[in-house]
Amino acid sequence: MLVVGAPATDIKAADWLQFAGAMVGVVFAIWGALAVEHWRQREAEGKEELLLLTSMIALLQAAKKFETIVEFNEDFEDFVPQAQKAVSSLEDAKAMIALVSPSAKVRDLKLWQDIRFVEGKIKEHELLYDPHRDILRSDQDLERIYNSFQIWVREIEPVATRIVSVLKKRRSLV
Repeated sequence: MLVVGAPATDIKAADWLQFAGAMVGVVFAIWGALAVEHWRQREAEGKEELLLLTSMIALLQAAKKFETIVEFNEDFEDFVPQAQKAVSSLEDAKAMIALVSPSAKVRDLKLWQDIRFVEGKIKEHELLYDPHRDILRSDQDLERIYNSFQIWVREIEPVATRIVSVLKKRRSLV
């Protein structure tokens, strides 16, 4: 015979509320810890992206100094300091990118490919031009180095511009 009636336990409503409150508290504590960790991770990634953005902007600003095509006639004396300054600023930008880009965590595949392309071009150019080896001994040396930098800048500038625009969009979303 089956008897239907009240449960035989003596659990009071206050005990059930206490249990439910403890469960909700545990869930919110775990959720809060995960939210804080996610926020910290986004902050760290944002700082890395800002460093990468700054280094790419420095590269583009240095690249603009190579846009002028100079005819080497009477104004070559004025050209020498400008060319040396342009080469120096581009070397600084390349060094900054080499320092920042390996540590940057990028989740966008196209952005990652573009960054690796820039890194590859930097390594390729370092094989062609070594500031310690290619000492500026004559005007022809400077002209040759300047022209090689111009060609290199033309190859790398569109990709660096694309990287800057993507990183600026991502910074505006955060």
